[in-house]
Amino acid sequence: MKKRWLVAASWVCFACLMLSSCAPAVLPSSNPTLALPLPPAAPPSLAQSLQQVLDESLKPSGAPGIVAQVITSSWSWSGAAGIASKTPTLPAEIGMHFRIASITKTFLAAAILTLVQEGKLKLDEPAANWLPSEWTAQLTYRDQITIRHLLQHTSGLASFPVYDWMIETRIHPQETIPIERAVQVALDGSSVAPGTKWEYNNAGFVLLSFILERASGMPYA
Repeated sequence: MKKRWLVAASWVCFACLMLSSCAPAVLPSSNPTLALPLPPAAPPSLAQSLQQVLDESLKPSGAPGIVAQVITSSWSWSGAAGIASKTPTLPAEIGMHFRIASITKTFLAAAILTLVQEGKLKLDEPAANWLPSEWTAQLTYRDQITIRHLLQHTSGLASFPVYDWMIETRIHPQETIPIERAVQVALDGSSVAPGTKWEYNNAGFVLLSFILERASGMPYA
């Protein structure tokens, strides 16, 4: 059992390495744990082994730092290693926030599919059913673009200039891109029939985040 969890922890650490190497931590959290009730802390010997996996994973990866958390039905553990920022030098700490970019799409897609499983959404229903009419009124394929199309990057919608916007947010880190701005780019540039072409699309997932909030009644962020 212990070996199995160490293997699982290794994969968690690998994922965290990938996250931490994408960008530095943006800010430390005032609450170093999740806002949900957690199981008791892992036994000391297991916690020590998990921290060892974390420490040993850092050097060969080339990543500056790692923050990881493992939650099971009976115990939980959090750990950190390395640094969160090179300039100024800041140690990685439990609870720090990292920019994880498009890795959020995995979580969003899983949440959407959970709502499908619960019967709150249907993959092949028009996405417009959940979007404000003022957003979709002029959309050519308003009733044909489905939630499935958004998930599979086959909606035909235009996507926003992600790298330009990333530079913009790096220059002004305290500012956020309004959702309406991303939506406008997507809807104004729609010209391809849904399901006829695959093209990586960030704007479609912005729409999915709005659909998630409406269908679940809970905030996504």
